[in-house]
Parts: sequence; C-alpha cells; structure tokens
Amino acid sequence: QLSLNDELNKLFDHHFLKITYPFYTIIDNYVIFASNLSVIKTVLENNRERQTLSADPDYMVFERNLTTTSNFYIYFNTARSVELLNRLLSNALASDIRKGKKNFVKFSPIALQFNNYQDIFFTNGYIQFSPQAEERGNRIWQVKLEGMPTGTPAFVINHYTGEKEILMQDSLHNIYLLTKNGKILWKRQLDGPVMSEIYLIDFFENTKLQYAFNTKGKIYIIDRKGENVADYPVRLPASATNGMLLVDYEKKKDYRLFVACSNGNIYGYYKSGKPLPGWSPLPNVGNVRFPLKYVAVDGKDYLIAMNDAGEFFFLNRKGERREKPIKLGKSFTTDFQLRTAKNNFQLVNADQEGNIYKVYRNGSFSSQKQDAIPKSFFDFIYADLNNDDIYEMIFVDSLVAKVYDERYTEIASPAFADKIDDAFLVSEGNMRGIGFLSRKGKKIYYADSGYKLNPSFPLPSCTPFISADLFETGRRVVIAGDCDGWVNAYQVQ
Repeated sequence: QLSLNDELNKLFDHHFLKITYPFYTIIDNYVIFASNLSVIKTVLENNRERQTLSADPDYMVFERNLTTTSNFYIYFNTARSVELLNRLLSNALASDIRKGKKNFVKFSPIALQFNNYQDIFFTNGYIQFSPQAEERGNRIWQVKLEGMPTGTPAFVINHYTGEKEILMQDSLHNIYLLTKNGKILWKRQLDGPVMSEIYLIDFFENTKLQYAFNTKGKIYIIDRKGENVADYPVRLPASATNGMLLVDYEKKKDYRLFVACSNGNIYGYYKSGKPLPGWSPLPNVGNVRFPLKYVAVDGKDYLIAMNDAGEFFFLNRKGERREKPIKLGKSFTTDFQLRTAKNNFQLVNADQEGNIYKVYRNGSFSSQKQDAIPKSFFDFIYADLNNDDIYEMIFVDSLVAKVYDERYTEIASPAFADKIDDAFLVSEGNMRGIGFLSRKGKKIYYADSGYKLNPSFPLPSCTPFISADLFETGRRVVIAGDCDGWVNAYQVQ
C-alpha cells in the first residue's frame, strides 16, 4: 500500500482515478492500483488461474475484428454488465437501459480503439449483435466439467485458509473440488450420484475438515484431497432410499450417521463406520424417502422418520420409540417441514386436497381443510425467511409461487416466464430466500425474503444454485451448473 494521499491523483489528474493510499500490485509490465485490498487479491488470483479475457474463448473470437495496437482501448461486454451500468451511469441513462434491456443486451460486446499518428487520430469501433443474446449477469468465472453438472453445488471450508471452496458433481458420477476462483483442485469418481447433504466434519478432532455424504450404495467420508478417511466408504446392506442424517449430539465431534434402505430398515453407524447398537438395523420402518430429522428439546433427543404410508416414528438415540407411531394413512409428495421452539417442535405439510397437517411432539397430529390454499402444486415450503418468528407457507406450481401467512391469507405470488420444476431454500449469510429452477427453460430464479424476484435473475442454469459473499466485497456470488457442461460463478445484486 502506498503512503500517498493526493500525489497519485495529481500525477494522473483524472476524476476517475481519485483514490487515496492505494493498494497496488505489478503484473508483467503493468502497475495496478485499487482502493480496496480485496480487489487486488481478486485480480491476482484471476490472473494466476487464467480467469482473464486472454483465456476467454468468446473474447478471442471477438478480438479478431480489432486492430492489434492502440493508444486507448475500451472493451465492454454489455450482456454481463447491466448491473455495473446501473451503478455507474446517471439515473436517467440507467432508466433508459432498464426499459430497453432485452434489446440492449443483444448489442454485445462493444469495443472502441483510438490511435494517434503524428497529427492524425484513427478511430476503430466494433459492435457485435446477437438476436438471441440474453443478459448473463456479471459472470466472474466458468469451468468445464468432464460430464454435465448435476445435483446441487455445496460450499465447504478450506481449513488452511478459512476460505470457501465448492464441491460439484457431474453426470459421470465425478465429484470435483473447486477453488473460489474456479480452479479444479481434484476430481474423483463415485459409485453414483450424491443423495444427501454434504456435511462438513472434523473427523480427527484436529481442526482439519472432511466431507461426509452418501450415494445409493455407500457412505463416504473424504478429506480435502479427495482421499478416503479411515475405513470409508462403508457399503450399505441395501440401496439407500434417502439422504443420510449426520448428528453430533453434544457437539463433541462424536458423529452418528443414519440412513434408510430399500429393505425397509434404518441403519445407524458410529463415525468409525461400525454399526450402532439399536440401529443395526432398526427394522420394519418401511420405505423412507425423505431424510430423517433430528431435534433436541427439553433435554430429550428425537430422531424422526416418515415412511411412504404416512407413518411417523419418534425415536431416541438408542433407537427406542419415544411415542407410538403416528399413522396419517396417506402418502405425501413433499417432506414435512420442522418448526422448533424453545421447548417444543412440530412438523407441517400440505396435501393436494387443501389439507394442512401438523404433527406434534407428544405423538398427536391435526389436519385442517383450508379452501384458500392451492390444490395444485408440486412443492411445499414452510419457512421463516426474515427471522421474525412468523412462518409463511409457499406453494410452488409450474409458473407461480403462492405465499400465504399463518392465517392463510395470500401475501405474495411471484410468477415466472418458464415452467418451474424445483424449488429450494437459499440461506447463506445475508442471502435468505427461495431459489427456483426451470430445467426446460434452463434458468434459475431467486425470490428474496420479501418474495420479490431478484432483478439479477434469471440466469442460465440446469442445477440448483448456492450463493455467498465469496470474495468478502459485500457482493454476492451465485454458483450453478449450466446445460453445456460448465460451472458458472455470477456476481449478483
């Protein structure tokens, strides 16, 4: 960092370069100044990982239309920079661009070059036009996988640097670890798609972190180099029917793992992979498609399973029943949502006939017909997105999401231009809301905690997305896999 205040500004004498005590770095023959250290770090990392225009295949094709040298050169990718324009231009110009955004982004990229020879100035301009172009947001990087991206990406932590990294799967059952700048650290083939949440654990209790998850055939624990931990993977006695649950009862890193299988049993394991007494197996539970749930209230542990017949099992950590099974006598297409309070909990769901079901801690349940709620939906979400202790019910149909408060009054209905077939909660840092995926439209949408669609979306994607402030700049980054085999990182509002 330079200990200069106005000296650098006087040297350049340009209002665009008004920075004080700037940070700087040198790359090749260039000195790069920035007012923020994180910007310098990002530039260095992008350059090291070749996340630059010189490595961008789209830019290399575009560059053929330009002269090889110039005194002054401006390049602008309109389709990736609408948000940037909104922040840089006057309100009037930004408003005009928003009004004609669909056509505006078709003129992209744009380049202007100025050359001086003696007393003559030469100007060269080139504008590329594509009638099919769409705003792509501010894409920071993209990386090609061997197969098509599948499943949901997951953030993990690099225990050496504390930075976030990304685990991603592809259609060939490979799992990849990516840096926050899009570099593939390793690739490993599994026996099938990951079914569960990817849990971040400290297996050896030495602050070094590993990843735990299951496929249909095995439970895996692997380290950040992609290597197996201890005696893993553990082969399951039958095909898994749900994603496993991992529990750390006393937060002592003495993990327990639970997974249901196609033979109607639930299996429990110590973190070593050895069978857990009382759960080896827990027989005659039936077909359990949704992950088990764990909640601790009033000094008691509850492990909760629901089978396809609508039968609930409330179990303690030994596999013993806390209450008699609850028999709802019907199958549900969506999972029950858990709502916890200080000394209580309940599970909530809805069916296609307009009934709201609530299952309680004491082993009882209620169902209530509500004519106001939709009868047609493929997903049901029950959540408190803004942490005000007031829950909303979200019913997701193909082209609209209907949001109701606890009095069954409709409070929002975000609509989509594409048929939606997946909805999921997004909760990372200050980004809380609901993500939506249209596989046919190849797009993702995001509705915030007020159920308003984010203007940075839709974005191209064929997988659900995750989001975080990856570079600690106050700007959120969205990670998703597209339909052309790429994993993309977008900066969004």
